[in-house]
Amino acid sequence: MIQANTWPKSARTAGGRDRAIPLVHYGQLTSAEWEIVEMARWDGPRSLNPDGLLARIERVVFGTDIPLPLANKRLESLRRFSVKIWFWQHVRERDLRALLETGFSLDDARRILAYIARHRGFAPSVEIWPC
Repeated sequence: MIQANTWPKSARTAGGRDRAIPLVHYGQLTSAEWEIVEMARWDGPRSLNPDGLLARIERVVFGTDIPLPLANKRLESLRRFSVKIWFWQHVRERDLRALLETGFSLDDARRILAYIARHRGFAPSVEIWPC
Protein backbone atom coordinates (compact mmCIF):
# COMPACT_ATOMS: atom_id res chain seq x y z
CA MET A 1 0.00 0.00 0.00
CA ILE A 2 1.28 3.45 -0.88
CA GLN A 3 1.55 6.02 1.89
CA ALA A 4 -0.25 9.33 1.34
CA ASN A 5 2.95 11.29 1.95
CA THR A 6 4.59 9.77 -1.15
CA TRP A 7 2.23 11.67 -3.49
CA PRO A 8 3.28 15.01 -4.94
CA LYS A 9 2.46 18.06 -2.81
CA SER A 10 -0.11 19.15 -5.41
CA ALA A 11 -2.21 16.12 -4.44
CA ARG A 12 -2.41 17.27 -0.81
CA THR A 13 -3.96 20.24 0.88
CA ALA A 14 -2.00 22.69 3.00
CA GLY A 15 -3.29 21.00 6.16
CA GLY A 16 -1.72 17.70 5.12
CA ARG A 17 -5.00 15.90 4.48
CA ASP A 18 -5.52 14.31 1.08
CA ARG A 19 -7.94 16.01 -1.29
CA ALA A 20 -8.22 12.91 -3.44
CA ILE A 21 -5.99 9.89 -3.75
CA PRO A 22 -4.48 9.85 -7.27
CA LEU A 23 -4.49 6.55 -9.13
CA VAL A 24 -0.83 6.85 -10.11
CA HIS A 25 2.15 6.77 -7.75
CA TYR A 26 4.66 9.30 -9.03
CA GLY A 27 7.68 7.56 -7.47
CA GLN A 28 11.09 8.18 -8.97
CA LEU A 29 10.10 10.01 -12.17
CA THR A 30 10.73 13.74 -12.08
CA SER A 31 8.16 16.37 -12.99
CA ALA A 32 10.08 17.04 -16.23
CA GLU A 33 9.79 13.37 -17.15
CA TRP A 34 6.04 13.44 -16.46
CA GLU A 35 5.83 16.48 -18.76
CA ILE A 36 7.51 14.42 -21.49
CA VAL A 37 4.86 11.70 -21.01
CA GLU A 38 2.13 14.32 -21.43
CA MET A 39 3.93 15.92 -24.36
CA ALA A 40 3.93 12.55 -26.15
CA ARG A 41 0.13 12.68 -26.21
CA TRP A 42 0.22 15.83 -28.33
CA ASP A 43 3.23 14.88 -30.46
CA GLY A 44 1.39 11.97 -32.06
CA PRO A 45 2.67 8.93 -33.92
CA ARG A 46 4.13 10.89 -36.84
CA SER A 47 6.72 12.32 -34.45
CA LEU A 48 8.31 8.85 -34.27
CA ASN A 49 9.43 9.25 -37.89
CA PRO A 50 9.48 12.98 -38.70
CA ASP A 51 11.23 12.36 -42.03
CA GLY A 52 8.77 9.68 -43.14
CA LEU A 53 6.62 10.02 -46.25
CA LEU A 54 3.36 10.89 -44.46
CA ALA A 55 5.06 13.43 -42.23
CA ARG A 56 6.73 15.11 -45.24
CA ILE A 57 3.45 15.23 -47.18
CA GLU A 58 1.66 16.72 -44.17
CA ARG A 59 4.43 19.28 -43.75
CA VAL A 60 4.34 20.32 -47.45
CA VAL A 61 0.58 20.22 -48.07
CA PHE A 62 -0.75 21.50 -44.75
CA GLY A 63 2.29 23.31 -43.38
CA THR A 64 2.07 21.24 -40.21
CA ASP A 65 5.04 21.22 -37.85
CA ILE A 66 6.02 17.65 -37.00
CA PRO A 67 7.87 17.50 -33.65
CA LEU A 68 11.52 16.56 -34.00
CA PRO A 69 13.29 14.11 -31.65
CA LEU A 70 14.59 15.43 -28.34
CA ALA A 71 18.33 16.03 -28.02
CA ASN A 72 18.55 14.07 -24.75
CA LYS A 73 18.68 10.34 -25.58
CA ARG A 74 17.13 9.30 -22.25
CA LEU A 75 14.18 11.69 -22.55
CA GLU A 76 13.70 10.79 -26.22
CA SER A 77 13.37 7.11 -25.32
CA LEU A 78 10.76 8.08 -22.71
CA ARG A 79 8.89 10.18 -25.27
CA ARG A 80 8.93 7.40 -27.89
CA PHE A 81 7.73 4.82 -25.35
CA SER A 82 4.96 7.17 -24.22
CA VAL A 83 3.82 7.94 -27.78
CA LYS A 84 3.48 4.21 -28.42
CA ILE A 85 1.43 3.73 -25.26
CA TRP A 86 -0.81 6.71 -26.06
CA PHE A 87 -1.55 5.61 -29.62
CA TRP A 88 -1.11 1.85 -29.96
CA GLN A 89 -3.02 -1.08 -28.50
CA HIS A 90 0.10 -3.23 -28.07
CA VAL A 91 3.58 -2.42 -26.74
CA ARG A 92 6.40 -4.56 -28.07
CA GLU A 93 9.21 -5.96 -25.99
CA ARG A 94 11.80 -3.98 -27.98
CA ASP A 95 10.03 -0.72 -27.09
CA LEU A 96 10.14 -1.61 -23.41
CA ARG A 97 13.78 -2.69 -23.63
CA ALA A 98 14.72 0.60 -25.33
CA LEU A 99 13.24 2.43 -22.35
CA LEU A 100 15.04 0.20 -19.85
CA GLU A 101 18.38 0.58 -21.62
CA THR A 102 18.35 4.34 -21.03
CA GLY A 103 18.08 3.98 -17.26
CA PHE A 104 14.37 3.72 -16.51
CA SER A 105 13.13 0.84 -14.37
CA LEU A 106 10.28 -1.62 -14.84
CA ASP A 107 8.46 0.22 -12.05
CA ASP A 108 8.79 3.45 -14.03
CA ALA A 109 7.37 1.72 -17.12
CA ARG A 110 4.46 0.36 -15.08
CA ARG A 111 3.75 3.82 -13.61
CA ILE A 112 3.76 5.38 -17.08
CA LEU A 113 1.49 2.63 -18.38
CA ALA A 114 -0.92 3.08 -15.46
CA TYR A 115 -0.96 6.86 -15.88
CA ILE A 116 -1.73 6.68 -19.60
CA ALA A 117 -4.24 3.86 -19.11
CA ARG A 118 -6.08 6.03 -16.59
CA HIS A 119 -6.43 8.79 -19.19
CA ARG A 120 -7.18 6.51 -22.15
CA GLY A 121 -9.65 4.34 -20.26
CA PHE A 122 -7.74 1.11 -20.92
CA ALA A 123 -4.19 -0.17 -20.86
CA PRO A 124 -2.47 -1.42 -23.99
CA SER A 125 -1.13 -4.92 -23.71
CA VAL A 126 2.61 -5.45 -23.28
CA GLU A 127 4.15 -8.21 -25.38
CA ILE A 128 6.44 -9.43 -22.61
CA TRP A 129 7.73 -7.93 -19.38
CA PRO A 130 11.48 -8.69 -19.15
CA CYS A 131 12.74 -10.03 -15.85
